[in-house]
Amino acid sequence: MKILVFSHFFPPEIGAAPMRIGEHALKWVCDGHNVTVVTNFPNSPFGELYEGYKNSLYKNEFYHNIKVKRILTFPSGKKNNKFHRGLSFIVNTIGSILAGIVEKKPDIIIASAPYLSGIPGLISSIWHNIPFIYELRDPWVQVAAANKTVKKRTLQYKLLVMLERKIIDASEELVVIGEEMASYLEKKMMLPKKPYVIHNAIDTNRKNRKAFKGLNLPKTDGCFVIGLIGNMGDQYNFDVILDAAAELLGGDFLFIFLGEGKQQTEVKKKAKKMDLENVRFYPAVPASEVDDWFRICDVTLVSMKTGPIYRVYLPLKVLDSLAMGVPVLFGGSGEVEHILNESLGGAVFPAGDKKALVKLITERMQNYEKVETEGKSGAEFILKRFTRERMARRYECLLEEVVREYRYKRFYL
Repeated sequence: MKILVFSHFFPPEIGAAPMRIGEHALKWVCDGHNVTVVTNFPNSPFGELYEGYKNSLYKNEFYHNIKVKRILTFPSGKKNNKFHRGLSFIVNTIGSILAGIVEKKPDIIIASAPYLSGIPGLISSIWHNIPFIYELRDPWVQVAAANKTVKKRTLQYKLLVMLERKIIDASEELVVIGEEMASYLEKKMMLPKKPYVIHNAIDTNRKNRKAFKGLNLPKTDGCFVIGLIGNMGDQYNFDVILDAAAELLGGDFLFIFLGEGKQQTEVKKKAKKMDLENVRFYPAVPASEVDDWFRICDVTLVSMKTGPIYRVYLPLKVLDSLAMGVPVLFGGSGEVEHILNESLGGAVFPAGDKKALVKLITERMQNYEKVETEGKSGAEFILKRFTRERMARRYECLLEEVVREYRYKRFYL
């Protein structure tokens, strides 16, 4: 098959989105498929172009036999104002549409949200008269409303909801990352059928590599290390974590924040104001180095905000941590809760409950055998059920089925 993918994110960018797209595409190429990705010039999550890249209208390159078409990008930098983001989305959408139209006719298109990748995916599918799949990794319109970034009663929100629904209705399949998200969207948007679930996953080849001995990791001085690895987005509740760190101040506990995100600046300010000597912040690192940071953690911690929309999230860092044999403490409910309960790879506490979080951390420091048992159980579960190879093959079967059915309808009905 010739597969055309639209995505705002792609390697060498770091994070769950580029890793998902990049690793799936690599598996498909290895299986003999031809994959082209239309994307931005790499700038996420730092808001600046990566070293070695210069902005231009278009640039064609190859990433491990994947053809990559990069289009003019307006990195947000630190300002990240609404006008700048709006201009960036418009330019990106127009450029992606043109890139899709001039591309040699593919067999199928994947448009990977969030943001407006669905528009060029839909238009290109009409232009080439081929099917397309809408991959909704993040229900970003609903999340924007929950975070009050977009007000529900405004014209902007209504237009985004209408546009998203049109794209979903026009797609052959709607792909999401978890059962909770599938159920949420099915009920919320009254979909005619349940979305197809392709979970986030981990690449076993990456997880099996040895530690990078030359990496300059921080000294933990024998402390019990609680890691907060990855994106610091709006969906997370960091206040309860800082409150827990304050409660544990003076003990042998160390909270390590590694990564970028919208809340990073504010969280750092709060930690400094609270004089939290047991909290440290480090900038994001390349994906090849992330596993080494997991290795220095005794447990990792993910805390979500409250609300039904936050039940749908399955952060890749949860799967990464479990795969590395590091238990996860999770504040919230939903998709991650189900995985931790089934895998026995960690523990769940009510979102925002500082006392429950402090108790879980203290219990594990005092009983390290529990940490080791949870770590082993979590790793066995993830490496059996949530590998990238397994999910890429499942996705591949879906693509082949959609292409067959579309051709049948076109020629025989």
